[in-house]
Amino acid sequence: SSPLCISERLTSELTLKGVDRQSSHEIVRKISMEYYEKGGNLMEIIKKTEFGKIFKENELEEILNPENFTGSSEYICQNVVKNTLEIRGKLND
Repeated sequence: SSPLCISERLTSELTLKGVDRQSSHEIVRKISMEYYEKGGNLMEIIKKTEFGKIFKENELEEILNPENFTGSSEYICQNVVKNTLEIRGKLND
């Protein structure tokens, strides 16, 4: 996972733990810059920062799991398909 696609999630998780928004953004910026400049393992980069001191490894794994930051996209897609099939059925009548 790239920190660029999950940066908002990382920032939100920090604020839920009581870190102010500005500090959260700075922590995530540092993580993103190190990943961008040096590459490597995102989890290891995060563990070396304040983020890694606040969250346990299993919490980090949960936060970094892409399946957990798709929001309501599954629900939205299901509704689009359902509505499309209903409209299509009415057109075929």
